[in-house]
Amino acid sequence: MIVVYTPRLNTGLNGNNVDRIEYQHINNMVVLWKNCYHFRIILMYNKNNLDVNNYTYDHKSDTFTYRNVIISEKYPLYDINTLKNFKFIITEVYIERLCSMGRIDILEYLKNTHQNLDSKFALFDAAAHGQIGVLEWWKNSGLPLKYSDNATELDVASENNHINVLEWWKNSGLPMTYTNCAVNSASSRGYFYVLNWWKNSGLPLKYNEYAFENAANGGHIDVLDWWKNSGLELKYRPSEICRAIKKNPEVLEWWKNSKLPL
Repeated sequence: MIVVYTPRLNTGLNGNNVDRIEYQHINNMVVLWKNCYHFRIILMYNKNNLDVNNYTYDHKSDTFTYRNVIISEKYPLYDINTLKNFKFIITEVYIERLCSMGRIDILEYLKNTHQNLDSKFALFDAAAHGQIGVLEWWKNSGLPLKYSDNATELDVASENNHINVLEWWKNSGLPMTYTNCAVNSASSRGYFYVLNWWKNSGLPLKYNEYAFENAANGGHIDVLDWWKNSGLELKYRPSEICRAIKKNPEVLEWWKNSKLPL
């Protein structure tokens, strides 16, 4: 019986911890994946009795106890030495994760070893995580640049408060493709400086009633001030503003002082 300590890793996306264990058969071995950040090789005492689910988990100590197996050391999944030692098939998800993590070193290694770097969301994930270096690498890589179809790279950069990405993209010569979501999401999340960037960018502003309404619903008083003083058309539905006023006294007080029609 072997006890393996496997600390949880936060996904970094929604704050939830991932406990799921996945495994894959490679030749006569079983590769145990944990949270997609590292893996271990499992060797069974009896290969005819292959049951990777034969374990117990102690929540207090966060340890897994496996029976009738030998488990290797932990191998980092995002590591050049690991890629050299194991013949993994490089997937789109792997490429996208490299971009979100800023792993230019591994991207360069994969390019130099003629691996498949085709990914529809590589630029999107880099923009979503503020990875300017990765965006610059792709631009200069000579590889085909692919853009997402729905929410654009500029939309997600605005949504995540990455002014550095917005500025880089504007100066990059790449297509300036964006939707209402860019301004709407920045307003909804209270990103005052992102709104300023868009207003001062010289680009056509795209937004609808959700920009102002969601700022009110979120209680973002500074953003409401920004809209009122921006000189831009204020788009909103009275019913939605009434809903925001009912649940937030600060918004009610702001609205009284704003003299805006309702």
